[in-house]
Amino acid sequence: MLPELPAERLHKHLKMLLCDVARFGDRFPEKELSEPPHRYDVVWREHQGPLLSHVFEVQDKGNIGAALAKLQHARDYWQNFVFIVITDERDRRKLDQYACPRPTGTYHRLDGHLVVFSSDQVRESCTSSLTATGTGWVVS
Repeated sequence: MLPELPAERLHKHLKMLLCDVARFGDRFPEKELSEPPHRYDVVWREHQGPLLSHVFEVQDKGNIGAALAKLQHARDYWQNFVFIVITDERDRRKLDQYACPRPTGTYHRLDGHLVVFSSDQVRESCTSSLTATGTGWVVS
């Protein structure tokens, strides 16, 4: 279980952990990538260059619909893996309205591509020093 942190600190902490996990797997992470019209919380690249392999949105009392729209745009544009990290039960319930048992409606193109993690799963993956291969972080 993550320690109780103010929302801004929790959001920053999770982004840092996602970058650490990327480095374990020899990926190239970047926080707060601005690709108009969106800003992505964390992205990973397989190689140094413009193509993104993974895009993450960390949701801590944010707008779930806006996060899904960003992820759908990333998936449409880069054909990458998309992830949303949910920090509390309230946001989990909101996400379930859009994507449970699978994304439908506006977000139907995320079906089969969206991976949902809890903040505890991100923390456990990082603190276990798991390599990217076989952890669920890298889908091949």
